[in-house]
Amino acid sequence: MSDNRKSRRLANDIRFIFDKNIDYGRSRSEIDFYNFGLEITKSLEPDLFNSIECVSSRLFVKLNSIKTFVYPSESIQAECWDFEGSCLIRISSTAVDKLNYEEIKFIIGHEIGHYLLDHTNFEIDRPELMVISKAREISCDRLGLIACESYENAISCIIKTQSGLSNIKLNISDYLDTSLSNINQSSTKFNYSSHPSLPIRAKSLKLAKDYLVKHFPDYSSHLAFSKKSKIDEKINNDFEKYENKDLIDNINESKEMFLCWLWVYLSINDDKIEKVNSSKIKEKFGKIFFDKFKKNFSSLKKNEVQEFVYKKLNEGLIKLYDKIPYSYDSYVINELNLARNQICNPQLEERIHKIKKFMASF
Repeated sequence: MSDNRKSRRLANDIRFIFDKNIDYGRSRSEIDFYNFGLEITKSLEPDLFNSIECVSSRLFVKLNSIKTFVYPSESIQAECWDFEGSCLIRISSTAVDKLNYEEIKFIIGHEIGHYLLDHTNFEIDRPELMVISKAREISCDRLGLIACESYENAISCIIKTQSGLSNIKLNISDYLDTSLSNINQSSTKFNYSSHPSLPIRAKSLKLAKDYLVKHFPDYSSHLAFSKKSKIDEKINNDFEKYENKDLIDNINESKEMFLCWLWVYLSINDDKIEKVNSSKIKEKFGKIFFDKFKKNFSSLKKNEVQEFVYKKLNEGLIKLYDKIPYSYDSYVINELNLARNQICNPQLEERIHKIKKFMASF
């Protein structure tokens, strides 16, 4: 495996703060790339190979750790996989045909970013993972911009990739003003996508471009970190406003339901809830929820109450894991600790142990 420590350090220094470093998915064999594509070499495609060479130098990545393949496709696409330490990139034939070599530098730099930031083994099938996936694209767009050294070429590449158009004459400032003012009225389609919408990607890159240019190639200083933190916060505000609202609401709904049944389960003692715990549940979740679950209890026999609540809690845990597989353990453990400090019940520790045992069965 080639030593790319300098390039990985650079990539991690400019990583979007909400881009989480996790491995959740499958890996891929190098043989797949040879079976379904053609490897780009200097003799086969000298200009394209030169673009790859320029990007590897710009990002301090050893050229011999990168293998790039072209595969047939009618859309502008690219992907990257880490295979035994090598960066395997697939780029579609249409991307090669429709993008100029400066734009190709952006797309190659973007894909190398996925490799440097350990993004490659990742499947996007849960709300939390969709949020993380979008954040990853912001990080890699930054690597792409460093690679091509041009905000205009970076944006034209993104626009061509998402529109399929090859000849674009666009005033980027006018485009940003128009698209961002209209995005609030758009559908929630991009909430459930692995990539941010085009306007958000364009604006995010615009916010970061001066920082990326000014501090290259060392982003480790306190000043650079401070600037990046402010930029990341602005970008995250846009994500919460335009991109991830439905996803976050979906996650929060599951969290709320889990917490409600968690507190009830930890509060029950001899199939009833002591007054001190009832008051805390009402205060935390509201009288409507408290009255609702009391109504559910009224149809149960006394010895059925605890089992009913435990079943509801387990259903909540399962649904929560389905929404937040990455942060599930840390979130639940944190909430258990918070509840432990507020709920009065001689059976509290026994209940917490039972919940942890159920979690371990996942």
